[in-house]
Amino acid sequence: MEPKRWIVGSAGNYRGVYITESNVLVKYGPHVFPSREAATMQYVRQKCPGIPVPVVHDTWTADDDIGYISMASMPGKDLEKVWPGMDSFEKETVMKDYKAVLQQLRSLDPLTVMLIQIGAIDGGPAVDHRPSDRRSGGPLIHPESREYHSNFYIETLKASMKDNHKWHFTHGDMGPHNILVENGRISAVLDWELAGWYPEYWEYVKMIQYLPFECWDFRSYARRLWDVGEKEVFYDIEYMIDQTLDSQVGHGERIIKQPR
Repeated sequence: MEPKRWIVGSAGNYRGVYITESNVLVKYGPHVFPSREAATMQYVRQKCPGIPVPVVHDTWTADDDIGYISMASMPGKDLEKVWPGMDSFEKETVMKDYKAVLQQLRSLDPLTVMLIQIGAIDGGPAVDHRPSDRRSGGPLIHPESREYHSNFYIETLKASMKDNHKWHFTHGDMGPHNILVENGRISAVLDWELAGWYPEYWEYVKMIQYLPFECWDFRSYARRLWDVGEKEVFYDIEYMIDQTLDSQVGHGERIIKQPR
């Protein structure tokens, strides 16, 4: 499958996304788990037919352990690129589509698939993107945190974390960079490699993690997507706690940081 047009990366890169002459999209890289992502996309297409998810054609792993997944190319433009030029009405229209997608995902029942646990639909570990790294595991408050922070700091963080969040099926990276729009409506939801079962706030936290400056107001729209019945729910506190933890812990192992 020779590339006709590169979307991410270029020839010779260890990771990338390109379109072939036959209009098939190919995604590859060392952190691509093709069978897991394909299973996730198939699961969402089956359970949530109203969500525009690409049809997977094939998956394979090369001899150098680089994973590949080929799928149908989807119509539309990258929301991250067109968002700055949208007026408020157009943005509200897109966010209504966002909300419809999220409601379908959050209606899925983990008990019909697997025991309740954080992670992928196949029972694999949670995989988390961070601006500086990508790890399998989950956010932890490691005992070594006390090397640079007082017990008061650690216990205050722990006390701020709720333990009664519900679990929902979560895309895990549904920022505007993974959304295509056509004629003002969402035409595709891409990049399902981080999807799985996570606490209810996780979708919002990850949705706004990589916002570029040009999409500065996307957060104000996204924080209003989480109604439960007639009650508005906000996850601003969870986002701030996550950002604090992100500066202190790795995912699966401790990252020591000197105090500033």
